[in-house]
Amino acid sequence: MTRILRFLLFFLIFFSLLTIASSVASVFAQSSVSCWLTQIGTPPGEKPTLPAECSSGGSGVAPGVPPGSVDGACTPTGAYPENLRKELFDKYNVTVDQSYTDEHVKNIYELFICLSGTRFPSLVGNTSIINGTTFIDGVGETIGMGCGSGFCNIYITEMPGRPTTFKFLLTHEFGHVISYNNLREVTLKTEFENIWAEENGISAYSRRNGESGCNGGASMEEDYAETVAYFLHPNAGETTGACNADEDKSNPLYTTSKYPRHIELIRKVL
Repeated sequence: MTRILRFLLFFLIFFSLLTIASSVASVFAQSSVSCWLTQIGTPPGEKPTLPAECSSGGSGVAPGVPPGSVDGACTPTGAYPENLRKELFDKYNVTVDQSYTDEHVKNIYELFICLSGTRFPSLVGNTSIINGTTFIDGVGETIGMGCGSGFCNIYITEMPGRPTTFKFLLTHEFGHVISYNNLREVTLKTEFENIWAEENGISAYSRRNGESGCNGGASMEEDYAETVAYFLHPNAGETTGACNADEDKSNPLYTTSKYPRHIELIRKVL
């Protein structure tokens, strides 16, 4: 009789704990989905009204939602470190060219703080950001990148008074860093090659078959970088992107249903 009572007591305790765990998991899952739907259901150009449970620092972003910025210009809360270059190097292993103005160093720091809720910072370390304003023979503007063995350099021109564009294009170049400087098992590049073949490029810069309106675009690698950038900047329209190729100011990932596999894959990566 005693054994039966002990068994029943054990069973009741186990069942109670299982029920509590299930309830907690359900609450977190519903919260994440609710925050995500709130974000992507907001018309372009409007700031979504997120529930209180979605707030997690910075501009207030949702669990599971790319926290680049809910309104297109994320501004971190709290005091800035005294030496932003040192903070970027110590915390993210990113070196910033000494010739950049304080405005641009601040833009870079804000980008990393806004994306700190994703895997982005952990995938782009050992990178130098070099001022490309007068990089080639002291003339012209430069935006590009290159990687060696375990490190990458990004060259990006200064864009005074254009922080949103600067952050978006820098994120695009970091998309290449993610692609080139991480294992394919991390970047899911093999799967992405199939997705690009099926869904085509998401922007005018990365569409194939002669559809690109930009020089140097229309490739799978450019589409990977574009996918990273648009995913992490939900309110960025195509005029924000490389070459300003389209007049469409909506984000191709969030405002159309053409690229479900792009979104699914990059969500796994980031």
